[in-house]
Amino acid sequence: MVDISVELSGIKFDNSLQCGSGASANSGEKIKKIAIEGKPGAIVTKTISVDMGLHWGRGSRIPVLGSWAWTGRQAEIGKKSNGKVCVVSVSRGEPFTCEEWFNLEFPIAMEGNVPVIGSAGGAADMGQWLYLTKEFEKAGCPMVELCFGTPHARHWGHGAVLLYSGFAFEIVKAVKKNIDIPVIVKLPYLNEGDCVKYGKEMERAGADAIKACMPVGAMSIDIETGKPPLGIGSKCGIAGGPSHKPLALMNIFVLAQHVSIPIIGSGGVCNGRDALEHIMAGATALEICTWMMVKGPKLFHQVNKEIIEWMEKKGYGSLEEIRGVALKYAGKEEYDPYYPIVNEELCSGCGQCETVCTWVVHKLPAAIIVDKSKRKAVVNDERCEGCGRCYAYCPEDAITLRDWGKR
Repeated sequence: MVDISVELSGIKFDNSLQCGSGASANSGEKIKKIAIEGKPGAIVTKTISVDMGLHWGRGSRIPVLGSWAWTGRQAEIGKKSNGKVCVVSVSRGEPFTCEEWFNLEFPIAMEGNVPVIGSAGGAADMGQWLYLTKEFEKAGCPMVELCFGTPHARHWGHGAVLLYSGFAFEIVKAVKKNIDIPVIVKLPYLNEGDCVKYGKEMERAGADAIKACMPVGAMSIDIETGKPPLGIGSKCGIAGGPSHKPLALMNIFVLAQHVSIPIIGSGGVCNGRDALEHIMAGATALEICTWMMVKGPKLFHQVNKEIIEWMEKKGYGSLEEIRGVALKYAGKEEYDPYYPIVNEELCSGCGQCETVCTWVVHKLPAAIIVDKSKRKAVVNDERCEGCGRCYAYCPEDAITLRDWGKR
């Protein structure tokens, strides 16, 4: 019997999946619907703030001709490219004030019988953070999230601005003293050095878990008009979906080597394989946001099903058995070449392997060339440097790497 439950900062969840903070979780009814139809382990609210001005801040409602209107704008940019899809979405303003959340939306959200984690944001005002997180606790949230990750914060910001300034450290300490439930810190995407620095800093401040990571800002341009999609501030959105996964995996992998508190993976989880990669990198739990908005709440059932099927096939009984398995390779480098093997039945002689090898090999000619008479790729082991690019870029999957599975 496969056990996909996880324990996060002393709290047990039925499965490792969380619905990530985003437009999909910006009302009680939406959260309830996700809970009933998808049954993720937990659902994180859209980040809620006290700010009610005309900033991008959540809760912003602007009077239009004497009535209230939600100034929402979402752009899906990026089309299918090599079988992969990049979805970048942005939205401005939210339909509810924080008080409406506490009084109306949270009671509805809780009806789904799935744990709801409140996500808090705010300007450089300690009182806002303390007020929001205390109200989340009163509303019945088992954990709270402090969002230090949004790429849209700009000058008024509650995101990376606070992290880099050092005020985030003080926020975590103060919130921990003010509430009795675990605190998650949501980080932006960070380079390796900053990942170590701020991961350790948030752990020292008292964070119970770290979420990695908020996607970076991104944009697209219509070459027919020269116009970017309408977004926030600099007319950008975020690089959500598949494009986010390699960035998130790097942050998870680095953090797992330097902090002892649990890590929640966040980025590019679209299927069971993606989820397993997050767990193998060191994540205890992981969230899905963008792809749930594309596929709907039943995606959680599908991802869990794929995880279970893979674990049964491999003989694993719990996620703990595979958590962080990739970490044993941290800091290790291999210099022995991975010699390619060409399957002549699959090889079409297209020359893609020769092209990429030409620009990688130290001295010409390339280590893999196409025999023009046979129209098949031929490998010269003596010239091969074992980079594996021919394997990676072969469109016919005609190349494998010798001893790939033995190292």
